[in-house]
Amino acid sequence: MPQPAAYWAALGHHNHVVAEDTPPDRRGKIAALCGVLSPPDDITAPDGRPTCTWCKDQARNGHYRITSR
Repeated sequence: MPQPAAYWAALGHHNHVVAEDTPPDRRGKIAALCGVLSPPDDITAPDGRPTCTWCKDQARNGHYRITSR
């Protein structure tokens, strides 16, 4: 089974990993791998925010193929 693709994004107070095929939920929000939710328009490119520990571990363990957005 191929690795799902994901990208780093700034949302909330940290940079998180978001799967590329993640659809918005019924409230119109996207979930990072750690479960943090944000409206798609609030998701920006990675910036100077700290990195979410859970998302960093998921990126390092190879469960997701990290791509550029």
